[in-house]
Amino acid sequence: GFQLAIQDGALDVTARNDLGLVYAVGEILLRSHVTEQKIALDLYLNPWLSRPICPVRGVWVDAVEGREYAAWGLDRWQGSLEELALWGDNTVAVSLRGAWGDPDSPADLGTRGTLEEKAARWEKAGRVLELAHSLGRETGAAIAVNSAYTGRLERQPVLRATPSAAPQGAPESLACPSTTQGRLAILKTVAGMIERLPNLDYVLLTPFDDGGCWCAKCRERGWAEVYLDVAKRLREAAGQKHPDLKLVLTDWRFER
Repeated sequence: GFQLAIQDGALDVTARNDLGLVYAVGEILLRSHVTEQKIALDLYLNPWLSRPICPVRGVWVDAVEGREYAAWGLDRWQGSLEELALWGDNTVAVSLRGAWGDPDSPADLGTRGTLEEKAARWEKAGRVLELAHSLGRETGAAIAVNSAYTGRLERQPVLRATPSAAPQGAPESLACPSTTQGRLAILKTVAGMIERLPNLDYVLLTPFDDGGCWCAKCRERGWAEVYLDVAKRLREAAGQKHPDLKLVLTDWRFER
């Protein structure tokens, strides 16, 4: 939060921390009118007090090919992150949903391109998070709970979720967390992704979209229970090397 006040013809800015000061600068720029003669600042209230309603304010970006910002250089990323900070953002997450790489190939991210191109994507994702950290943001990764490397699923069909009850449009290459082999593949893949991305403060574990399992075992247990069980196992596995890493859960689409 921050406060703007005009006293004796001068602007007084008070902020709780460095990020609050950045947000204050953004508010000043937003409310200023610039002409050739002067810069006028409109404050409907004096003092103007800002208290964020939402504790988490940010964006996530896909780390896979096919997105415009996948081609951005670090200079453009820095400019974009700095501008978002002026609007009050305090976190940036890289979305890895659908970007699963082979856990046996450390450089693999996504399904297209050479290993060199995939390694470059991993490096850029890490550099973006490092840059966001340097600007005072919390950083995270969004990962679907039970996706696994498609090539491995093709080689080992026992890992694949049974799509018989899947809704229309659901991905077919999903590992089943109710089987030992599928659960191990999921844990290895997600743990490997966490290892490859430095500066992670949290992991947002999504239960649906390109996650979810519709096999008989998961339906019998209930997907909510399966999801929570996988999350607990992932937290235990990640906590050995990342004890401060937060795991963020969501009940998105459980009403269905």
